[in-house]
Amino acid sequence: MSNSEYSLLVVNSNGHLRVLYCPIRVCCIESIGTFQAGTMVWVERIITAQHPRGKFLYQIYGKVYLFECFAIQINF
Repeated sequence: MSNSEYSLLVVNSNGHLRVLYCPIRVCCIESIGTFQAGTMVWVERIITAQHPRGKFLYQIYGKVYLFECFAIQINF
C-alpha cells in the first residue's frame, strides 16, 4: 500500500528512516475512551486533521483518536 492514509514515515534518533504500514501496533500512553494506559492496539488508518499544527488522528477499531495519546514502540 502506498496510500498515505495507510503508511507512516518515522525517523529514529540516528536519522534513519522507516516506513510503517497499517495496521501499526501502538501503545496507549494515557487513558482515552475505553483504552487504559499501557494497552496495545492496532491503528487501521492515519488521518491528517484539518488543524493549523497538522495533527494526525489514528483510526482504531473504527473510532478516531489523537495520535498524541499513543506511542509507536519500534527499534531500528
